[in-house]
Amino acid sequence: MTASTHLEIQDAAATPRQILFFDGECVMCNGIVKWLYAIDRADALTFASLHGETAAELRAAHPEFPREFDTFVFWDDGEIRVRSRAAFYAARMLKFPWNLGFLLRIIPTFITDPVYRFVARNRFDWFGKTETCWLPPADGMHRFLD
Repeated sequence: MTASTHLEIQDAAATPRQILFFDGECVMCNGIVKWLYAIDRADALTFASLHGETAAELRAAHPEFPREFDTFVFWDDGEIRVRSRAAFYAARMLKFPWNLGFLLRIIPTFITDPVYRFVARNRFDWFGKTETCWLPPADGMHRFLD
């Protein structure tokens, strides 16, 4: 990634309002990000690996930012959502019909998060690991942060 895609926490005006953080080593997670990138024609979502500098800076500035890598984290204009809630709130940013996924937030987390954790626990066995994150074509790099 280039320095121009690096988030400077000190400059709040430059902070994207919505960032979906994902496990960059997870083949399944990379596949989901690739799919979201393709269907998000309005460029509403920005993406960053949980292993990257942006996540490290947010962890340092916000102790509540998760330290584990087995979850999606959705930075929503300063609010941090994790696991199934991250997915549901990120869906809100998409166009119809994908934004209907936001309606799933009405399902209690005591139901959705155990399912999420089960998949997260088995994702490497089912889908494998990769050494690198999927990256978009050059004209889409502005949507990916270090």
